[in-house]
Amino acid sequence: MGSKEILMLEAAPGASPPKWRARYTGEFIDALPYIDHDYANPKVKSEVDRMVEEEMRRSTKKPADFLADLPPAPKINFENYPMVAKEFERVRAGKPPLTMDMSRYGLEPPPLNKRNDVTAWKNALHNAQSQLQHQTIRIQAIVHEHNQEIEVLNRERKFDQQAAGAELNLLEAQWKELCEKNIGIQTACAELEINIENIRKEAGEMGLSLDQN
Repeated sequence: MGSKEILMLEAAPGASPPKWRARYTGEFIDALPYIDHDYANPKVKSEVDRMVEEEMRRSTKKPADFLADLPPAPKINFENYPMVAKEFERVRAGKPPLTMDMSRYGLEPPPLNKRNDVTAWKNALHNAQSQLQHQTIRIQAIVHEHNQEIEVLNRERKFDQQAAGAELNLLEAQWKELCEKNIGIQTACAELEINIENIRKEAGEMGLSLDQN
């Protein structure tokens, strides 16, 4: 009990981490932006950016090296998706993509014999405006759909992180409480050792032996 180290509770043994994770010896960093507000501090942000840039300069790993540490990707089955399977095979073979047929989006001017006809040009202009309006509506609908998906995802992330934050705060409070109890136990043990040593000295001065045979 002569050590001055703070007593800590050892973590219960758990399952061994995956082999690919065991090979990673660096510091694992996680982020919960919805509950971690320190990054909003300009000084903290500047320090984090500096550390990231320094790590990138010191790192000798290439992008492929990080993938090599991960488990093999699961086998993908495109049995019910023939178009996706065909495109996957094209990409894997390194072939260029097929040229998109843009004829449906073409804007043809009036025929040669009506190039001086104002009505023909008005009809061509009306056709162009109709196609533009149609494409604009489609793009707006796609953007709106994607924005809704992003909004749903962000709400889910926020909810999950806030729930995790509450649990982390509870676990942190429990950890601090256990640390304080361990410090109290260590202090009490140290005081007992001092008392025992004092009793031994007093007994020795009185010619008594407290050692058990």
